[in-house]
Amino acid sequence: MNSTGLIISICLLISLSVDAQRCANREAQVFIIAGQSNANGARDAVTGILPITDNKLKSCKVWNGTSFESLSAVATNNNQYPVYARNGYYSFNIQLLKNIYDSTQQNIYLIQFAIGGTKLYNDGRCWSSEAINSLYDSLMLNATSALAAISSVEDSYTARFYFYQGELDATNVTYANEYETNISKFIDSVRINLGLPNMNTYIMRIHNDMSSVSYPGLSTVRAAQANVCAAKTNCTMITVDDCELSVDGAHLTTAGYTTLANRLSGLIPKKKLIIYKQ
Repeated sequence: MNSTGLIISICLLISLSVDAQRCANREAQVFIIAGQSNANGARDAVTGILPITDNKLKSCKVWNGTSFESLSAVATNNNQYPVYARNGYYSFNIQLLKNIYDSTQQNIYLIQFAIGGTKLYNDGRCWSSEAINSLYDSLMLNATSALAAISSVEDSYTARFYFYQGELDATNVTYANEYETNISKFIDSVRINLGLPNMNTYIMRIHNDMSSVSYPGLSTVRAAQANVCAAKTNCTMITVDDCELSVDGAHLTTAGYTTLANRLSGLIPKKKLIIYKQ
């Protein structure tokens, strides 16, 4: 190969490398959050984690049921369903999004469908994938539509699924005894139906300081969550035992949600956006 050909080959390799780097740094981050009230939010936004006008959150988009809106736009309409914010209340989501944006500078999408006081046990309003017209069906409808919308505007994305649930199942021994089977089926169904069989999944283990009187199935549900996470690939159990619990004995405080958000964001690789001049 003559010198001219060698130079052309080197330039081509550099160009391909730069294009690959661009794609890698353009990869969007998608967060799918589901579960009970601790996933939906139990802290007042006024005294909560972050002001919704935080400039670093402007690039974060939230699914409103039909399309993506800016975080601030959704926050002004708390009656939207499925809800991201319930009557001005927030969970670990806001701090998590800010942390991720700070560390990656990438486009961020939130798909959240969380309803307080709901169970996995197949009876009435539940998350069971085997129930008819269940919360699971609503979650899948919204998540599949949202992911399709993301695919239409992004070159690529990484999706992660967060499930904070189990408190209601712990109130009933019958529900608790079925929990391991139910959550295992639920995780498998979510991954398969979204076409993401290896999607990183994070299960928040319900708090150890909850009352065993009010929650007689507490230890059973906690054991089930640990067992399922240990048995599945890319399924991580997240402890919240050191996250501050509110006086109601079920929900985290603002400080507790912040601790949890920092823990979750610490599990995601940090990438900085590299901007190339054309």
